[in-house]
Amino acid sequence: MAGGGSPYPRPGEISLAHNGVLFLDELPEFPKEVLEVLRQPLEDGQVQISRAAGSVSYPSRFMLVCAMNPCKCGWYGHPSGRCRCTEHEVKKYLSRLSGPLLDRIDLFVEVAALEFGELARRAPSEPSSVIKGRVDRARDIQRGRYGDASCNARMGQQELDRFCALDSECQRLMQGAFDRMGLTARSYDRILRVARTIADLDSSTSIQLSRWMHMLLGEQFFAGAGHAGRHESDPVRELTEEIETHYAQPLSMEAISRRLYLSQTHLTRLFRSATGYTPYEYLKNFRLLKACELLQYTRLPCGEVGCATGFANSSNFTQQFRRRFGITPTAYRRIFHGQGG
Repeated sequence: MAGGGSPYPRPGEISLAHNGVLFLDELPEFPKEVLEVLRQPLEDGQVQISRAAGSVSYPSRFMLVCAMNPCKCGWYGHPSGRCRCTEHEVKKYLSRLSGPLLDRIDLFVEVAALEFGELARRAPSEPSSVIKGRVDRARDIQRGRYGDASCNARMGQQELDRFCALDSECQRLMQGAFDRMGLTARSYDRILRVARTIADLDSSTSIQLSRWMHMLLGEQFFAGAGHAGRHESDPVRELTEEIETHYAQPLSMEAISRRLYLSQTHLTRLFRSATGYTPYEYLKNFRLLKACELLQYTRLPCGEVGCATGFANSSNFTQQFRRRFGITPTAYRRIFHGQGG
């Protein structure tokens, strides 16, 4: 990865990717010692290799792009509940990536699995040429700001103070995020750099609060138990209350995670650790318990009971009920009222 060889060290992948892109797929599957080699080149833009015959420095200013699954099987947090990894296995898998390495990665994007309907729609998307034009305009802004040889990623402290000034609203948001998420000085600076880039993409002279929010939402993707106690509120309690209060409505994990400054994966991990269920599993079980109450104490038809407790239709309700209790809703009602065995 870094290079090597004897007697004269040769450049490795990170130097061959100089002024280009280095893509690492299945990031946690790389040996930890290989990943840790990336830390200094990411910061300095060069790598130094020492051998008995001497030392040599190679340039290594590259864009690092990585991809990974949320767990070993890849299904952690999916509504289907098909992930069977234990909480310990999930933590062990994510712990292969050290905090100092993650601190040098600017953006974390959580990509949810697409359902069949979303894949089949094939809705027209924004053309690459339009995106390229927006990026080119942002780079023109940065060249005018720093000169031809620099960009936002290479801003030092003086440039950060000058070009990334925050208004009072953004300052309050950043302070809350810093306290809640356990951010470091390095992560604070890189958030400023990317926020400045987002403002440039919007052709804005200042960093806007609405765009600032997007920067903070990616920060908790890899948050572990070490930072969990720093939240002012209890995310598990809040999510539980949300599920039990609005159980008849679809569960919007995205909206809840935004409100709690947590990624959906991390919120799912916290909830599963505390309850033994994913949020979707808990919601399904809670709906079934509420359905039992309605079957016992009301005369609503079974189909209406299913709709009242959030199930898609009568058939789905009957299927889920039978899978959970071994009998149909109609049979359950009869047995409760002593009308049959």
